[in-house]
Amino acid sequence: MTAFRNDSRSCYPGQRGEAEFAIGISFDKESDGPLTENAITVKKHNLISWYKFPHPHKGIRSLMTEKTVVVFDIGGVLIRINRNWQQASKAAGVSTTLPDSPVSEFDSFPEFGPYQNGKIDYSTFCNGLARFLGCSTEDANKVFKAILADPIPGTHELLSDLKSAGIRVAVLSNTNAVHWEKLTNPANFPNISLADKLVASHLLGASKPGDECFRRFEKEVPGECYLLFDDTLVNVESAKEYGWNSHWVDPTGDQANQMRSILILEGILPTSQ
Repeated sequence: MTAFRNDSRSCYPGQRGEAEFAIGISFDKESDGPLTENAITVKKHNLISWYKFPHPHKGIRSLMTEKTVVVFDIGGVLIRINRNWQQASKAAGVSTTLPDSPVSEFDSFPEFGPYQNGKIDYSTFCNGLARFLGCSTEDANKVFKAILADPIPGTHELLSDLKSAGIRVAVLSNTNAVHWEKLTNPANFPNISLADKLVASHLLGASKPGDECFRRFEKEVPGECYLLFDDTLVNVESAKEYGWNSHWVDPTGDQANQMRSILILEGILPTSQ
């Protein structure tokens, strides 16, 4: 079976039939083995989304079922963050030896990724971060904790509206044990606490944009359709290639309204909300 290629820019080699949402699908008689998946692209205005369903014998079903999961990244999507080491250092009131320009992205510290994946402990990470920043371990700890800021306005209402509509909500974040403790405390971030399932890279042992992260997430949160909001383009593109309907959120804009507009276009939320 072949349907639309999982590419937001094109729909081929299938024939696209015109329907309310321009749904199309094709089957390749020369396909190897039995049909194992059914693919549908949905175009609303200029938006093409990719869905993967595991049970083609059930036919084309409603795109938004009780097994739909809307998945949110956290940093830049649900909460504001200080987006690089210089910003975090300034927020923490810590002086470092890093230059003002160019900015140092988090992954410029080599041990950042391993800690996010739960591969090293915090003591090892923090000692290395102190050397990287040129400050004491105590100050490095302050800088690292200062990455997290505050909830993004409008996101609590957005998640609440999804829950009221009967849509399952989850978060999938590249994060770590120290941040996770704060992120999952409703007193700090009540919007995040609305999610039905909270999933983090350090607990999965895999990070976005890797396929393994998405595979492990699906085991944790079974569903038929996954719609992801993320502020990192490589994560969005990787999720699309994997088979999820994914959308980039501009962290410099009005994130809540961006996501609400997409959810309305997708038919998940009504226009009246």
